[in-house]
Amino acid sequence: MPIGKPDDSINASVLRPTDCSTELALILKLGSFLAGLPSLREMLEGAISIITEYFKLDAGRVYLIDGNGQSLILAGSKGIDTDGLEKMRLNEGFSGMAVRTRSFLTRHVSELDDERRAGFYSRHGLKTIICVPLMVRNEIMGVMNFAATKDVLPDSAQIDLLCAAGSQVAIA
Repeated sequence: MPIGKPDDSINASVLRPTDCSTELALILKLGSFLAGLPSLREMLEGAISIITEYFKLDAGRVYLIDGNGQSLILAGSKGIDTDGLEKMRLNEGFSGMAVRTRSFLTRHVSELDDERRAGFYSRHGLKTIICVPLMVRNEIMGVMNFAATKDVLPDSAQIDLLCAAGSQVAIA
């Protein structure tokens, strides 16, 4: 069916997740969820839940840049003990690298320079870390950090989808 031509089988004023591709359904579900919550922690932890469920990841965290622009502060998490992970400098870990470079990254835990942090992830059975920068109008606000107990290498479509999800979270 050509774009712009109405289809009687779909109510043109309401696009439901069941009416579209699974990728678009994720963005619609996430956008709808983010629009309805007043609490920042609730919003971030719900977004982490939606994304980890969709991509079958084991854990997630969101860090926001502090007021001085020098550190990342844990603002929400799901599926991982965050003791000792509440704050990090921008020159630390994969999350700091994603913020500094303003880029998506996927890394194996064994690639971490910080032995303490690598040991922490290994003890929890985690193998892969995925970082999605949170940006609005080229301003970096923080990073979503996901972890998996298996080796994960997202393809370009999955990377695009994770970045689109990150944009939704950053805007919210």
